Formats: sequence, C-alpha cells, structure tokens
Amino acid sequence: MIESKNDTSKNLEKALQALKQAQQRVANEKKKQNEKKRKAEKPLPHNLLSPMPKMKARAVRNDEGNGTGKPR
Repeated sequence: MIESKNDTSKNLEKALQALKQAQQRVANEKKKQNEKKRKAEKPLPHNLLSPMPKMKARAVRNDEGNGTGKPR
C-alpha cells in the first residue's frame, strides 16, 4: 500500500525529532563525561603536606595556654 504524502511528511518529522533528541542525549552524556574528567584532574583545594594544620594546632595550643582557647 502506498502512503500518502501527509503520512510520509509526518514520519519524516518524527524521525527528525527523534534524531534531535538522540543528538541532545549524546551531547549531555559528553558534557557529563567532561565534567567527571575535570573533577578527576582538578587538584585538591589544599596541599595535604602543607604546614597549615601544624600552624593551626600550634595556635590552638597557644590559646589554651593563655586561657583563651576552647576547653577540652
């Protein structure tokens, strides 16, 4: 049976819409993958070997000695 031109054009429109949706899904998946990759490559917010925790501990000890620190 031969389809009418209206049916053919409707089928083409549906196919184009499905194609656009598939392209959008692929683009979203790529975006997610890139974001995961960036997060994996992103350095930590601070250097774990930095002297900052030691300095902070000294400051707390000094404050405790002066009576201004938090009681344990």
